[in-house]
Amino acid sequence: MIQTFKIRGAKHYRGALDALVEAGQSSKIQAMCVEAANRLAEQARGDDPRGTYKAGPADVVVGYSHEVRAGARVRQVRPGWGALRDWTMFDILQAAETGRVGR
Repeated sequence: MIQTFKIRGAKHYRGALDALVEAGQSSKIQAMCVEAANRLAEQARGDDPRGTYKAGPADVVVGYSHEVRAGARVRQVRPGWGALRDWTMFDILQAAETGRVGR
């Protein structure tokens, strides 16, 4: 049986929870997340050339049932310039949240 849930504000549409979980665990979603994380890491390297930033795949726990889904992360391997390093990490976070990469 397919689990569904009501979408607030929609009269007839119901989401298919199983399908969303399956999509979130797919290798294609993982690849898209890693690609986005690589762009963010590249931006960070441009902002802080003395620092080392790398991107890679990561499992994330999300959803009402806390399912493990595909994701990615950007991490700082080697610190750069003090305050600039802090700004760079803040900038990465904002770019990830807004979808803005580059200037």
